[in-house]
Amino acid sequence: MRRTSTRAAWRAALWTAVAGMGTLLPGAAISQASVQPSPGQDEEPPPVSAPPEPGLDVGHTAAWGTPLPPAAPTEAPGGPDEPGIATAAPTAGPQLTTAQSNCRASAATAADLQAQFDQRGPVWGGADLAEPVVIDGGRTVWLFGDTYIGGGPYGGQLATSGFVHNSMVIQFWGSCFDYRFGGDATTGWSSAIPDQPDGSYYWPAGGTFDPATGLMSVLALVVRTTTPGDPWGWELVGADVIRYRTSDLTIAGGERLFTYADDDRALFGLSVFAQGGRTYLYGCPQTGAPECYVARTNTLMQASTLQYWSNGTWTSDPAGASPIEWYEPVGARLYAGEVPGGVLATTQVQVTGART
Repeated sequence: MRRTSTRAAWRAALWTAVAGMGTLLPGAAISQASVQPSPGQDEEPPPVSAPPEPGLDVGHTAAWGTPLPPAAPTEAPGGPDEPGIATAAPTAGPQLTTAQSNCRASAATAADLQAQFDQRGPVWGGADLAEPVVIDGGRTVWLFGDTYIGGGPYGGQLATSGFVHNSMVIQFWGSCFDYRFGGDATTGWSSAIPDQPDGSYYWPAGGTFDPATGLMSVLALVVRTTTPGDPWGWELVGADVIRYRTSDLTIAGGERLFTYADDDRALFGLSVFAQGGRTYLYGCPQTGAPECYVARTNTLMQASTLQYWSNGTWTSDPAGASPIEWYEPVGARLYAGEVPGGVLATTQVQVTGART
């Protein structure tokens, strides 16, 4: 069953967390944690420390490997398919096009990366999100959401010529960057993760790199426009996993991981955290209740391996999920990232209007 409606307050909260209230600055604030790989093994949900000071945005990293064929897709959990709603992730797609490239003196610190993504144009005009995935060859793939096409000075007027729902930036040789989209300058730029035939599109939530297969798996929220021209006129349909060959960043396969419904206790997959060969997918309720949940899967994020934290153990039944311990209150989205000495979780409590 899909989600058929959404409370206005919850939409406002998620839009703030995912799409930056429509003001797409060049990249989310990037912390030093975004550039520190430190995988480990943990059978329980990763413990979290108290929330940091406002403004800290924590990233995550993954591991290394060599290319092999992807695992076969499995049917999406959550109910039968409905006419007119995309229920499967794309299993193929064209090779991405480099729209612009540059190298800088250093990209070793959070400040260096922030300065890099503060640059606008000539094609990549700024985007929200900023989820790093370390892949092979000393490269990092940065996943971005809604992206302006255009240029202009940071903090000044942006001259736009288009808009896409996601983009990717490949960091290589330490301090060089390729900005990639679908399409090209002649036919027009399009989303890096291609839009679906039914008109739905993707906001990436995070990704992993699997050592055994050499595949990068991207978890992306499936979004559908309900009211064209209305910035709040959209709904989340579900979450798909799209797997990429790292040799050329072409799509190797994909599957539906979650299909959202109005009665879901939490929208799993709004935040992704990889550690020790497992991927933890956090979710919070649509109602904004002060509790959040966690599911886990393998590094490929296969639906067949999903388990949910349930009162001190793990269960494959989503109805048996129990809230994780947290410091109240909790907003519409929970972020987790690895930092020296442990795992840090952050949440946004207050957005426009009442707390959600």
